[in-house]
Amino acid sequence: GHPLGTFFGPEFVGVASQYVIAGVDTLQSPGEQLFACARSAADCIDGRTTSPSADDYDVIGDANPDFSLSGRGQLVAGNLDLSFLVRGVFGQDVLNNTALVYSTKGNALQDKNFLTSALDDPTGIREPAIFSSRWIEDGSYVRLQNVTLGYTVPASLIPQARNTRIYVSGDNLLLMTDYTGYDPEAHTSAGLASRGIDYLNYPNPRTITLGVSLGF
Repeated sequence: GHPLGTFFGPEFVGVASQYVIAGVDTLQSPGEQLFACARSAADCIDGRTTSPSADDYDVIGDANPDFSLSGRGQLVAGNLDLSFLVRGVFGQDVLNNTALVYSTKGNALQDKNFLTSALDDPTGIREPAIFSSRWIEDGSYVRLQNVTLGYTVPASLIPQARNTRIYVSGDNLLLMTDYTGYDPEAHTSAGLASRGIDYLNYPNPRTITLGVSLGF
């Protein structure tokens, strides 16, 4: 009953800071990741568990935006012209899978790289990377998609040309977002069902183009 791009999994509630004992066999150690527990089981303590099962899963995000906006403008003053395009997409969630994999201190035990932010994370060094709501982020953004400044050369300067215009154009000049990855406009090559997953994706490039158009 949910659209493609819906994230389904455990709800992250924190990291254990002290030993919690219930009965004889149940133990939550400092540094272990805790998830919401909807079951009545020995490994569930105060509605939290370190080993979530499918019965604990819930909808934790949606890669589909609520709405998108765009605005285009153009100014002309004499032979000069200036145009711009601004795009905004709001309400979609992004799985920061890059952070999920590389924010785990346990990578150090396997001689693998990890992000420096993991050093300040209370998660234990032997904790695995677990998919959960912890890595689902708001992917809303506003992007200055394009700005173009042009100058139309007077016909008297180049009689052979009917229309000559010199321009400089910049794409993706500014991105405003709370997403902690490189770019919330994440695209994967694994098909529609994997939309909204950011894993080692290169961000949209910022480009500057200088050009001349001639009309004869």
